[in-house]
Amino acid sequence: MPNKINNKISPKGFEGSILTQNQEAPADVVKKKNVVENEIVLNAKFYHEIILLIVKNAIKSKLTGNGLQIGDKNGMDVFLSTNIVFDSAVFIYESLKYFEKNNKELHIKIIDSLSADDLKKIKDVRNNMHLYNKKGSYQAKATQIIEDRMEEFGFDLDEEFNQFKNDISFLSYLDKDKCMFIGCDYYIHHYTQKYDGNDFSNLAEIVSSTLINIIKLSNKKVSLPSVKFKKFNFNISLNDGKSGEVLKADNIDEKTNFRILLCLTVASWSYLLYFKVINSETMFDNPKSRWVVLKNLAIKYDEIFDSIENLMEYSLEKDKLNDLFKNSKVDFENKKYRELIQIIRNTVHYNNDDLLEDMDYYNSLKIKYGLTISDFKGIFLYIEENLKALICTLQYFTGN
Repeated sequence: MPNKINNKISPKGFEGSILTQNQEAPADVVKKKNVVENEIVLNAKFYHEIILLIVKNAIKSKLTGNGLQIGDKNGMDVFLSTNIVFDSAVFIYESLKYFEKNNKELHIKIIDSLSADDLKKIKDVRNNMHLYNKKGSYQAKATQIIEDRMEEFGFDLDEEFNQFKNDISFLSYLDKDKCMFIGCDYYIHHYTQKYDGNDFSNLAEIVSSTLINIIKLSNKKVSLPSVKFKKFNFNISLNDGKSGEVLKADNIDEKTNFRILLCLTVASWSYLLYFKVINSETMFDNPKSRWVVLKNLAIKYDEIFDSIENLMEYSLEKDKLNDLFKNSKVDFENKKYRELIQIIRNTVHYNNDDLLEDMDYYNSLKIKYGLTISDFKGIFLYIEENLKALICTLQYFTGN
């Protein structure tokens, strides 16, 4: 595969710079830096526009207290908004990492508006973005989240009343007479561990204001066609339930079920946002919007399938999972698209070495791999069909 710098206290991971104060970067490095910063502003505009369209409605709803305590009316806004805020936090973290190494002045300006606690919240989301632990077992984290929720809702107190208690919110897709299970609210605790609705509102405000600062302080004239929404009639319902109803279904290992639920939830969110809510097809008419949509889709898709493939190889239920996917419509055989998706996904780190001279990431990939607009469209449609097939398969696995 191809290859805090001021008087404020900053968390580890946000310090240091490649260039010394008086050292000038070579001309080709400056050019690539400008290209990368344009790319960062492009993504910041994309995330911020979606936040303006979705998140403000969710924050005005009943997104307070513990869990997703909202009515059916606001289910769609809250489900979409929590995920896009987490994705935006990851983007901000990667952008700050790039700026601290390549544009110290801009880095200082941006973090001057953030407290050490703000930076820690952003970093915590980034450090929990993976749907499985690449350096060890996921079991400890899954167990901790499950036990925290059980304790939070008093399951460790009077057992005789446990039948009247709930510790989880089930997510259902509602469309006319159709109702489908698409996950649960464990994904929030996966990204943030401890969750409070007011804390989320605060994180959303931090993310939104930081995106604006990136756009304004970068002083880049980067245009992005407006994000358009489709007309849709479906909604998301959130209903209280017991984790045991899904985690212990069919005598399947609890930790495997937990990870399957995470994958189902994130896959459902990605599919709904990019294929049911955003009019992504029309965005493909413009190279910049085509790239930003495909890049963000690739990030989610690769994360989901990394976890699924890991489960198929190492989980206690690997035999059941392999049998299930063998008889499903989920495609694991298209190595070309899988590799291209991984390459696109890896641009999340803003590595200058990925760029050809005088070209942005999109055009660099076109030249490096001989890709056409049809190829990018093919990857987009492939992700759509494979996510849809994966969601159906995971719904079957969880018994819903």
